[in-house]
Amino acid sequence: MRLGTLLRKKQNQWNGTDDVPMLSLHFGGEFSQRESNQIKGQLFVADKGDIGIIPDQYSRALFTAEFPIYEIDTSVIHPVYLQLYLQSSAFKNLINSIVSGASGRKRVKPSDFESLFVRVPAMNIQEGIVNDWHKAQMEVHGLKKSASDLESSIDRFVLSELGIQLKEPQKNDGAFVVHFSDLERWGVDFNTINAKTARNIKGKYKSKKLFEITRATCGGKWGDEKPTKNSTVLKILRATNFDGINNINLSNIAERAIKTSEIPNFVLKKGDIIVEKSGGGEKTPVGRVAFIDLDIHYGYSNFLQKISIVEGVNPKFVYITLGTYHSVGFTKYLQMNTTGLRNLIMEDYWSVNIPIPPLLKQNEIVAKVEIIKKRIIDIQNQVIDKLQSAKADIEKAII
Repeated sequence: MRLGTLLRKKQNQWNGTDDVPMLSLHFGGEFSQRESNQIKGQLFVADKGDIGIIPDQYSRALFTAEFPIYEIDTSVIHPVYLQLYLQSSAFKNLINSIVSGASGRKRVKPSDFESLFVRVPAMNIQEGIVNDWHKAQMEVHGLKKSASDLESSIDRFVLSELGIQLKEPQKNDGAFVVHFSDLERWGVDFNTINAKTARNIKGKYKSKKLFEITRATCGGKWGDEKPTKNSTVLKILRATNFDGINNINLSNIAERAIKTSEIPNFVLKKGDIIVEKSGGGEKTPVGRVAFIDLDIHYGYSNFLQKISIVEGVNPKFVYITLGTYHSVGFTKYLQMNTTGLRNLIMEDYWSVNIPIPPLLKQNEIVAKVEIIKKRIIDIQNQVIDKLQSAKADIEKAII
């Protein structure tokens, strides 16, 4: 059947006062909420060909005017079946054939989209395909929850091993004194229990401040786009290459020209830690960390800071501990917000306390965390395999 017979184009106007989330539509049909009124189940087509159906968690949502909006004839076609069909590789090839415009601004004309045909089997067949997809999604959800629980267990394990206690947030009663420098750094929440803990971390081992176990440090560089006779092109890691449990994603690496004379002290070496000192977001504190566990001749951007740890302290133990500090929210009390950007207050970050157990204990903590991370990566791979298998089965059934 032609899509135009299954869809009814519509446009609801926003009155400008209702509290309605603004969503972005991404390639693959995924939605994300923007930081800043439509009905769930309706179909959206971006002018560049991205297609998605508003998920159930959004009863209403806002989109920019570039999205054609359609109401689905649910008496003929199941919305989820339609979404699966429109996300199939065969249909994507059809979409690509009607895309027009320059590479920077490609468009799909609504009339061309509505002229495309989709296969519409009996409703019971559609429902069977949808049920199979939902079953696969439930399995994937279970795997993701297992991975998430394991990831949380790393923080609990590290804090427990070091004897660091997270205290329940407490509300301040009455007035309290705020020095202007504190207000500028942390805002008014600097006075919470966890904020105070973050600035004076104590555990069951003697602590050292980060600067006391740092052998060398160097700020990142962005260099120039084109090399000169005095510069050398170097691969540059950015915060976008930080990959959580997987540590570093070495795809999409920038290349920049760095002064040749600066490279020896600047280049990363195995065992170095890099800290995100600028960046973050509205809901994401700055201070993520990554560990260099390979011999790579890479540099790092000006938003990052390299830390090399002294002999006698396992650098991966320090990396894991700093990662836990970020995960549990300590780092957010060591930053200063500017417009659209968060910056670590490096003076405070260098002064953060790190309980230092004996080297043998450090190694044990690292080994245990590595085992947990390997289990998480195995689960993540199962998720990928399950999704790929489910999508292949669905495409067979649909096409």
